Amino acid sequence: MVIYILFFTLVAQMLLCYLIFGKDIMAPPFIMCAAFIFSVLCCMYNIDYWKVALSWKTYGVIVGGISIFIFVSGFVRALFPVSVVRRNEKTASDLADEPVYVKRGAVIAFLMLSLVVTALYLGEVMRIAMSYGGGATWASRMYAYRRAYSYGILNMDESIPMGIRLAYNFVLTGGYVCVYLFMHELVYKKKINKLLSVALIAVLLASLVNANRRLLLAYPIIGLVVYYVLWHRKHGWHRMMSGRFALRGLLLLMAFSALFVAFRSTVGRNTEYSPVYYVTFYAGASVQNLDLFLQNPPPDSPLWGKETFSVLYNNIGQLFDIPALRYVQQLEPRVSNGVSTGNVYTGFRDYLYDFGLPGFMVLTSIMSGAMMIFYLSVKPKRTAHKHERPDFSLLVYAYAAQGVFLHFFNEKFYTFISISSLRDVVFLYVITLGFCTRGAKAGKTRNTKRRFAYLRRFIKG
Repeated sequence: MVIYILFFTLVAQMLLCYLIFGKDIMAPPFIMCAAFIFSVLCCMYNIDYWKVALSWKTYGVIVGGISIFIFVSGFVRALFPVSVVRRNEKTASDLADEPVYVKRGAVIAFLMLSLVVTALYLGEVMRIAMSYGGGATWASRMYAYRRAYSYGILNMDESIPMGIRLAYNFVLTGGYVCVYLFMHELVYKKKINKLLSVALIAVLLASLVNANRRLLLAYPIIGLVVYYVLWHRKHGWHRMMSGRFALRGLLLLMAFSALFVAFRSTVGRNTEYSPVYYVTFYAGASVQNLDLFLQNPPPDSPLWGKETFSVLYNNIGQLFDIPALRYVQQLEPRVSNGVSTGNVYTGFRDYLYDFGLPGFMVLTSIMSGAMMIFYLSVKPKRTAHKHERPDFSLLVYAYAAQGVFLHFFNEKFYTFISISSLRDVVFLYVITLGFCTRGAKAGKTRNTKRRFAYLRRFIKG
């Protein structure tokens, strides 16, 4: 009964966001509501199998958290109104194009680098997998590697060398830049860049070598955010996208969900579940597990913010060799009706476990305010000269927006407060500079070629 009331409450909250935030379907509060609606639907699909019977406490946490998110975002929007460029006859030519010139040579060099780094990283993965009981099949080796790497079994001396890990992270971060440039070409030139497509596929395959499918979630999220903002910068924020955008976005998410299922054995995951149950399990178990957590929470940790700031602690522990801070964040697995429901609890669980109800309210408010301010700052159209290279602020926002899209699954926003995320942002900036040349230089090249053409015709008489 409670889960159905929760579903209709979330739908009402999403409709409220649609009206409050100017029918902006990419506003962080709207995304938060839509993501939780999807998660609750997946939980409802398994209501009999898991014997789901949510408590009112769970209802209060989810609805209360989202209500705080909506209120703070609405307050920020009212307090910091941002004027956006509207398309009209005077500005149509200015908005028709944002000059970003992609260096084909740089993309090809990146593609070659990704192949070399992937081969080196794969060799290290196979070494670790065989040392920890990997069998003859690819799936068994990936399972052995993932178990050793993800559950803290792997010794520091046996881990992958720092240089290879940095190069590998550099390649994966480059994929985000490729997504941005791919969507830019799609919006402003209405064409699919084949070279960028190949680079994206190469990086996607490289990510699977680490027994990880996070790019299968990151790519569509970043792509949708970038496409949505660039489309409105081109056509004006007063215009509404047609239903085709929503349909294409849904098809894109479905396609990547199919890939998420298809690659499960590739990364050493369970292959016995049906595809539909596999998706609903990953997307819906977090709601059921949150309910189980609230009924039976684990003992408190002596480490302040252990779950919320686990990535930052781990970075500091490795950097300064502090064993107490070098830990792998693995939450306790749950069982419902004799069926394993995994160990994901929505992002709200970490706040409640570490800081209680007051911390839950404060951290949710900070997340909402920060993401709304960031979103409002990237919406306006910039001047043309700033777009000779990709809009770096939009790229970083799309990267951070994963924290909102995936909050129904687990905590992502505060994991960005880490040395790892700072490293990724630096990589994003370096790769952006390397991939694109300034429009002025490109224009000079074209003008020079034109002058030489005139000169050749003049000589020939």
